[in-house]
Amino acid sequence: MLEAIKQQLDTANVSQREFSELVIRLLDRGVIYRDDSNIERDLYDRYLRLHLLVEDYLEVLGVRLLHDSQFQYVLAFPPGSEVPGLADDTDRPLAGLKSRLNQAEVALVLVLRAEYDKSLREGQIDELGQVSVPIEAVSITMKNLLNRSLPENALERKKLFARLRSMRLIQLLDEGESSDSWVKIRPSIVSFVSEAVLESLADDLQQLAETEVVEMIEQDEAKAKAKQLVEPESEPPQGEVEVAQQQSGFEEFELHSSVFAAAPETEDVEGEEVLADDDQQEGDA
Repeated sequence: MLEAIKQQLDTANVSQREFSELVIRLLDRGVIYRDDSNIERDLYDRYLRLHLLVEDYLEVLGVRLLHDSQFQYVLAFPPGSEVPGLADDTDRPLAGLKSRLNQAEVALVLVLRAEYDKSLREGQIDELGQVSVPIEAVSITMKNLLNRSLPENALERKKLFARLRSMRLIQLLDEGESSDSWVKIRPSIVSFVSEAVLESLADDLQQLAETEVVEMIEQDEAKAKAKQLVEPESEPPQGEVEVAQQQSGFEEFELHSSVFAAAPETEDVEGEEVLADDDQQEGDA
């Protein structure tokens, strides 16, 4: 195998040291961007000359490469990784080479991917496939999407952005310590967060919003019921009570009084006899 590699290197006029430098760079950094520096440019051009040999060599290790010829970068994915644009690796060995991200780094990657997708739809992209956004916009998007905030401590924030810069996902136009800073999101962010992840995040956010609305309604109803149980029913003012009593008395009088209901003639005669008896009793007295 080594002899076959040496023959191909001789054909391409590349030394073993240069080949090792290219392979180690991909395994160590995980990415080569041609426009980053003169060293990266030489490594990228060397990869173009040796890409078949490099891919075959790393395939033995389970490492897969993704080459974007439009924006001129190469990404190396550890064994078992899900690579957008490449068939899934059915053989998933140990993930010792994978880069571990903490929660803050994962949240920032998701937000930057969403910002990149938004700028891409709006056509705000440069010739290198990069989009520039203020860190303040990143902070607002993180709050809206994930209900999280960027680190308030300037040192922690600087460390967070430096981590993503080392992964070649972003470029900082300054140190990124203030909300007035700007960041360039590189097209390699698309390979780290696929469209399926974004759609899943959007669905989760919609479901979360609907759940929050239902919970708010239930809380308002519970508060209203608790208020009715705690607070006694307010009594109307005394004047209103008297008016109500007068009205109810008038209605009762209206129902039973002969003035409002015509009585039979026999009842009138009986009424006159009763009055006469009363007059007679008063006279006897």
